[in-house]
Amino acid sequence: MSERIDVIVPAHRAHGTIDRTLESLAVQSIAGDLDVIIVDDDCPEGDYRDAVAPFLSCLDIKLMRLPENLGPGGARQAGIDASGNSFFTCIDADDSFAEPSSLEILRSVMTENNAAQRCGGELVFLDESGNVIRQSGGGVSMDGKIYRRSFIERYGIRFNDTRANEDFGYNLAVDLLCDNEAERTCTLPNAVVNVHMNPGSITNYGGNFEWDQRLCGIIDSTIWAVELARKYRPDSDEVRRQVLRVLLITYCYWNIIAIKAPEYADQAWEYAKKYYHLCYRRRYVPAFASMEEKLRPETTKDIFDVFEKQGSFALPEGHEPLISFDEFLGRMKTEEYDPDHIYDVWEEMARQPEMRARMKMNEESGVCRRGYAVRNGEDNV
Repeated sequence: MSERIDVIVPAHRAHGTIDRTLESLAVQSIAGDLDVIIVDDDCPEGDYRDAVAPFLSCLDIKLMRLPENLGPGGARQAGIDASGNSFFTCIDADDSFAEPSSLEILRSVMTENNAAQRCGGELVFLDESGNVIRQSGGGVSMDGKIYRRSFIERYGIRFNDTRANEDFGYNLAVDLLCDNEAERTCTLPNAVVNVHMNPGSITNYGGNFEWDQRLCGIIDSTIWAVELARKYRPDSDEVRRQVLRVLLITYCYWNIIAIKAPEYADQAWEYAKKYYHLCYRRRYVPAFASMEEKLRPETTKDIFDVFEKQGSFALPEGHEPLISFDEFLGRMKTEEYDPDHIYDVWEEMARQPEMRARMKMNEESGVCRRGYAVRNGEDNV
């Protein structure tokens, strides 16, 4: 294989932004080594031929159109399957590479270090006027990372059908499988991708995603990534640490959702039970038991303090957790998990016109697959 890079660009309703993405590719110092695949995720506004035309003289671009909407993960996977270079990267159709040298720098790390299976850099978040909001490592994002195809294929890492936080699951699987000296990941201090905060994007419309689907995606993605990693790393301490960490995240996030968006509290609780029963309890080890034996009322504050220092979660000012972590864990242990009960929760949510409209928007924006709240052929939404 050559050292060419496949650039996968999932595109859904991106006609107003994809030119910015393509411009950033056209000026890359290694633009001649890029094979760009734009995956049209069944966009209702038509294809992207007109948007692509101005760049065909300087970029090798292939257009794919999916027969149905698969969401960002499914679209990326379709592009990955349709390509075959040694390395691939993904970038959303409303973002851009930060510097002309971004991909050259990432590739150089991979070619100089055979142990590196994924290399990423910093993400710069910009508002609608182009002002910098913040810069971060973007560990869970697909943007700003280059992957070694042979590693991905060796372990069968693929996007599953999770649509929310699907990046989190994909990169978690990579991280868990790279927990050894021969296979590593790396993160550079360089700013490699500009993330343009689009209010109409899949994760930002109406601020709804944060309380509705983010936790659901974290849980589904973690369950999938842990199961995949355990096939190859059955005794991994890192897998166990991640299983415990996501339980703590689930506890914190449920409390915050129940306080800030109580209309989603029941949905979040069902997903918390799903995680406890299908992941945490199945992977129970003595270290978990030791942690549980040390639970005290003050432990709850310690958990939130740790995540707040990491910049992950914080309780709304003036609020205390609705339940302590030991109470949360006790309820998880005693409440049975019925995978069909979530349909009752969705049916109840859909009785409210505003919630029904939000659930419809989940489908129309691609956050959830169409008919996600359907049971026994009856459309609850």
